[in-house]
Amino acid sequence: MAKKPKGVPDYEVGYGKPPKHTQFQKGQSGNPSGKSKKETSIKAKLMQIASEDITVQKNGKSQAMTHLDAMVFTVFAKALKGDLPAIKFISDYIGVDVSETSHPQQLQLTSADLEAMSAHADWLKLLEDAQSEHDLEHPTEDDDDVTDTPS
Repeated sequence: MAKKPKGVPDYEVGYGKPPKHTQFQKGQSGNPSGKSKKETSIKAKLMQIASEDITVQKNGKSQAMTHLDAMVFTVFAKALKGDLPAIKFISDYIGVDVSETSHPQQLQLTSADLEAMSAHADWLKLLEDAQSEHDLEHPTEDDDDVTDTPS
């Protein structure tokens, strides 16, 4: 067998087969600096900060909680002191209409209200009487079946 001359590749160079001297050497990367890191969004930064623990004074005692928990407690404290924007924020967020939860005031009935209620009651009595008379004059078929059956 004949020896191959130096510098002749062991394989054919062509499409998808680059020369050996242009290929990456072992241990060498094609992108030494790597992929650039994605910049974090404001939402991600806020969520990271909101989840960090802090120590706060609550009822005279030190208590560990997240920034988010501390903010919620602060908003509730403001709402309890009567801060209207805080009350509105909480009620809107949890879906409660504040007017539904308040106690209704005592109603003051006037004489006109009482007369209207009395007239309404009189009309209801007249309707009940007319219905009972109609039922006596025109019994239903079910009532006939019940009365015709022997005991």
